[in-house]
Amino acid sequence: MRMIRVYEAKANMVVNKDIYNSDGRVLVAKGVKLTERYIERLRDFNVKAIEILQEQEIREAHRLANIDTCKVTKEELELHINRSVKSLIKTSLGKPDLMLQVEEAFDLILQDQAVVENMFKTKLIGDRTFFHGVQVAVLAVATGLQLELDRPSLTLLGKAAMLFDIGKIFLRRDLLIHQEEYDETQKLIMQEHTISGYMLLRSIFPEEVALVALQHHERFNGSGYPRNLSNDELHLFSRIVSVADVFIALKSHRYYRQAFQPYEALEYILGAGGYLFDSKVVSAFNEIIVLYALGTVVQLNDGRSGIVTALHPVFGQRPEVTVLYDEQMQPISGEVLDLAAHPTSFIVRVLHE
Repeated sequence: MRMIRVYEAKANMVVNKDIYNSDGRVLVAKGVKLTERYIERLRDFNVKAIEILQEQEIREAHRLANIDTCKVTKEELELHINRSVKSLIKTSLGKPDLMLQVEEAFDLILQDQAVVENMFKTKLIGDRTFFHGVQVAVLAVATGLQLELDRPSLTLLGKAAMLFDIGKIFLRRDLLIHQEEYDETQKLIMQEHTISGYMLLRSIFPEEVALVALQHHERFNGSGYPRNLSNDELHLFSRIVSVADVFIALKSHRYYRQAFQPYEALEYILGAGGYLFDSKVVSAFNEIIVLYALGTVVQLNDGRSGIVTALHPVFGQRPEVTVLYDEQMQPISGEVLDLAAHPTSFIVRVLHE
């Protein structure tokens, strides 16, 4: 490793230590390969010197890292992709098995070592970003299949959907684990992850992959950030990922709200079609999503609880439930209740997925 002045920096040099600005924000993270845009950014922030890896150190670091982290990360990705496919995707759409097609698409996506390496980086800042990216990617690829995207486009969409939040690796950790409402300054800093992610991905992947990092918080009506784009100004991949991202986010607990129930999250997405989200994407998303996977433990409106044992091909909100507990959570004989045939019975909450 060696110290160099910023004016000596060249594209493709690898940074050995995180580079911060005067406010303590990461400008360029350790291990990132410099681009002309990064170098220009360092100059803009008046950074004088940086520490870089020398060629031999880069080769050795890559050799050791690739042996361990990439192998483990890829295995973990395959596991969680498989689980997400089973828990999120419908199994019958009157076409070749959608679940199988999604899994085949990810077989291609994970052949790209750069995808695995960068997913490892997201894992370093916390499992939530890592797992969120996997679930969003599974829903995005399934939606892309419903929209009849070709295989090369599906592969790019899957890469973009897994890595759309990569810019968060540049944020301060205290912001990532923040447990109170952000003030206006903190909100602006958080929003920078879209630009940082775009800058990183465009140095590695095609432009359409990087654009999703930049645009996933844009909204169809122009109300999003960072550029207030709308309608066809947004890449199709970005329109797909934004729907999947919001759906998974709504189902997740946040310090300022309880997790939405699956049907509530879907109702939000459907209600925002043509306004916040592209209506064609929303329609395709609605066709592929399963709200209650087989094996999900649910509570009914009469207080009884049971397990989802069959799915309805049309009415996804009304699966078959085998009732196992009464309203006092005492075991009872397993009545099989087809919610599609009993309109006064419905699921009020998920107890365990």
